Amino acid sequence: MITFAASVRGWTQKATENAEHIIRGATQDVGELMTRRQASVKDTGGTFQVGFVPVDTGELINSQQVSINGGVIGQGDVSYAALVAGMDLGDVFEAVFTALHARPQEYGVTGKFAGRFFVRNAVQQWSVIVAQNAAQFKD
Repeated sequence: MITFAASVRGWTQKATENAEHIIRGATQDVGELMTRRQASVKDTGGTFQVGFVPVDTGELINSQQVSINGGVIGQGDVSYAALVAGMDLGDVFEAVFTALHARPQEYGVTGKFAGRFFVRNAVQQWSVIVAQNAAQFKD
């Protein structure tokens, strides 16, 4: 017969495991969303799609640097699935673009071109993405 304490321990362990899966999945989804690629403006006839990283020479997309708890674990064209596999609850995950033109591409340059918002748009969807990942664990 299962005791109440054993039942609570089992539920707690299952909830912790589910939370780890949810946070890993959401982190992977946001990372993949913010690194969607689009050909450069010169290659697309002057058009761009908000939320996509413009890729001309590859310098911007390859300037990505990913760290967990301050330690760099990936640079350049990374696999978010592989990077988040070692993440634990409470870890601090950070992904940045280090190219000098990363901020102007993200936010735009007044009077020259509009922002691409590939990072902002992905991060703003965090709560929806977490909810989508959590929906997999209804029991």
